[in-house]
Amino acid sequence: MLLFMKKNRKILLAGGCSFTEHALVSWEDPSISTDFPRWPEVLAKKLDMECVNLGRAGWSNQLISTSIFEYLMENPKKEIGLVCCLWTEYTRTSLYNMPDWPANVVQGLFTGRVKEVNDVGFDRNAELYKEVKNVSDIINSFRKGPDKFLDLLYYYAKHTDTKAETIVENIIKNTIKIFHDLECMLSLRNIPYLYLQGVFPFFYRHQLDNNRGLEKIYAPPDEQLLFYFLKYEKYFNKEKFIEWPGLPITAQRLHWGDDPIKYCISEEDLHPNETGHQMTATVFYEKVEELYQHLL
Repeated sequence: MLLFMKKNRKILLAGGCSFTEHALVSWEDPSISTDFPRWPEVLAKKLDMECVNLGRAGWSNQLISTSIFEYLMENPKKEIGLVCCLWTEYTRTSLYNMPDWPANVVQGLFTGRVKEVNDVGFDRNAELYKEVKNVSDIINSFRKGPDKFLDLLYYYAKHTDTKAETIVENIIKNTIKIFHDLECMLSLRNIPYLYLQGVFPFFYRHQLDNNRGLEKIYAPPDEQLLFYFLKYEKYFNKEKFIEWPGLPITAQRLHWGDDPIKYCISEEDLHPNETGHQMTATVFYEKVEELYQHLL
């Protein structure tokens, strides 16, 4: 957690994943320095606020929401001027909330159970998944190669009576609930807030193997995501979810666009570069101008 504190100023409280955390070097290439201001710091400077950046690499939307909740509960006397969440992908599932544990340590807990597999060898590796009883057993950590979640989804759908469509539907609905629960808390405490979908809801769609037969279920098209958002949108304050309903076009515009290198650290590292973070801060700032004039 990074703190940029000056006395007698309201706090900008920011939550997110690796698209928000301040890392000194590239996740993909340690030789590339990434020690530049992240979007929360840029936005706080624009708003003349103190910056508290809670972003952590690999965090799920549940942990992003929980980090905001815990900070507010543990710092009841601090004056929060604005809460901004840059949400991550939906398939990240958190088992533990241990902020001092790096992702590779947590991943080590599951060595021998959650491993990389491919379609051809899936049945041979099924023994690795025998302890998986529920989708909530899935832990999100840094991935290499095929997405572990898809392997587990494949196994769960194949060896239980639960349809894969139901699993994914519940993932989407649970994510919407996470968004809504935090919104209710912030509204109850009269704290200004803004949401933005920073990472594609199903980020690894382009890496999936079509031969699995679950690609369309695991990575539903935008139309299917839109169906669920529209179904539950009456429970949201849509104007505070920038570019509602937060479909991949948001992330595409912010961090990829027509020229990925313009907004990304490198061709291998698609995290936003300094220009990408400045653009993200600008998107939030423009919404502050529209909804929260008193913060300017």
